[in-house]
Formats: sequence, structure tokens, C-alpha cells
Amino acid sequence: KRSAWLCRKPCACTRLSIAARRAALRRKRPTYSRLRGCPGSVGWGPAASGIFATIVGALIFSAFHYVGAYGDRLEVGSFVFRAIAGVAFSALYIVRGFGITAWTHALYDVMLLVTQG
Repeated sequence: KRSAWLCRKPCACTRLSIAARRAALRRKRPTYSRLRGCPGSVGWGPAASGIFATIVGALIFSAFHYVGAYGDRLEVGSFVFRAIAGVAFSALYIVRGFGITAWTHALYDVMLLVTQG
């Protein structure tokens, strides 16, 4: 039996994440770079803008696991777990890049399929 917080169709979640990252790569700048306009308009520096973008991105990453026909039922514990994973994936993306991050998520999905059946 699967736990409620596991993604039933990890492939759909991975495809959405990969599509967003590829769009960012086509623009030849990191996803958070649009927030660099904030220092003049909001008074945020690059670090604050990056932290804000990471948190918002993690929340969006978590929310996408509950969308669509194969989405999970929304529960606080699973949402928080996935949001924390989103922060970890953002850090991994900044440190190692898209390829390592995509493979990490894909290997996690494979691990869930193998261990949870």
C-alpha cells in the first residue's frame, strides 16, 4: 500500500518540472533571474530575491503534485515534505545544474516505483 504523500504518477510531475527548467535554459538565465529587477523596485538585494524565488518555486513545485487527474489528495504533511524537497532541488540546481537535479528527481521516482510497487 502506498503512503498518501507519494506521487501516484511521478512521470507527470517530472515532465512538468523538466519543461519549466528547459524553458529557463532557453532564456539562458536561471529561473530566479527575473527577480533581479527587485533591487530597484522593491529594495531587495540579489540574496533576498534568490531566497524569495527559492521559497516560491518550492511551494509551486509542491502544489503541482496535487493538480490533474493523477494528482494526490492535498494533505499538510505531504505538502510540507514536497516543499522542503523543492528547496533542496533548488539548492542542487544552483550548485550542480539542471542535469543533476533532473536525474535526482527521476531516480527518486524510480526508487518509489521499485520500493512501493
